[in-house]
Amino acid sequence: MFTSLRPHPHTNDRYQAHAQRGGHRPAGNLKGYQENFLDIPLPLPQVDDKFKDQIAPLKADPSKSELEYTHFSVVMNKARRTAMFTACNVDGAKYNEQPRDGKWDFDPRMDSKYQLGNEAYSNNDFDKGHMVRRRDPMWGPDAHAGSNDTFAYTNASLQHSGLNQHKWLDLENHVLSLANKYERKVTVFTGPVLKDSDPSFDNKGKLDVPTKIPMAFWKVMVWNEPGEGLKSESFVMSQEDLVNGRAKPPSSDEHVQDFAPYRIPLAKLEEITHLDFGNIIDSPTTQAPVPQPPGSGD
Repeated sequence: MFTSLRPHPHTNDRYQAHAQRGGHRPAGNLKGYQENFLDIPLPLPQVDDKFKDQIAPLKADPSKSELEYTHFSVVMNKARRTAMFTACNVDGAKYNEQPRDGKWDFDPRMDSKYQLGNEAYSNNDFDKGHMVRRRDPMWGPDAHAGSNDTFAYTNASLQHSGLNQHKWLDLENHVLSLANKYERKVTVFTGPVLKDSDPSFDNKGKLDVPTKIPMAFWKVMVWNEPGEGLKSESFVMSQEDLVNGRAKPPSSDEHVQDFAPYRIPLAKLEEITHLDFGNIIDSPTTQAPVPQPPGSGD
């Protein structure tokens, strides 16, 4: 993957966006995901026509569905009340560490009936799993806004703590550390695998309207390979055994170093997610060393 890449010259891109402290009521000129970020157009993934009626609309304009934040965007599934997918621009050359001081809140630009709040995550084994990890949009002069924006409930999913705090975190570190190491721009798409067969969940009656628990989560990292175009690697990690009690969470000393077992062909991922990722090339599996970014855990 990135072992063949060389650092690109730094650019002076600026994203003018602001998020109010203490909540997720975005203000100002939020630009969200930028499709030309990698210098080759890469639009948001397209939802299969058969599933477009599952997309949650915005309040201000029901014909639109993209929630734009600082350096990332979210498209929601209205029945499952979780993301269909998220799309984040990551600039490893401008990584800018920020304190974790965001507060979970609903996004008022979308009806709260399409969002799962804290009642789904209280007193159980599920974390508010960041689909866009907190550190991915944490770059440039708007790094703090990017960090805080990830605490919108629209960016959370029912992710078992045994996955979120272990293998999934290792995968997140793998992706961000490569961008940071090579000071490169990367686009990251992330989301849950949503199936009709997923188990129903009302958190012991705390949810007036039950939802379902995703049994797996996926991630695609995309970069611009000079002379070759947009390349990608795709991953899927299951939480089924953790949810069903057939597996225990790994110890804090266990870390994933080889991500090849979690690779999935892009065509297969498109099939199970009902998404079209556009003009990106599926790259061969590599086993590059994984340098860790500053900090951990989010």
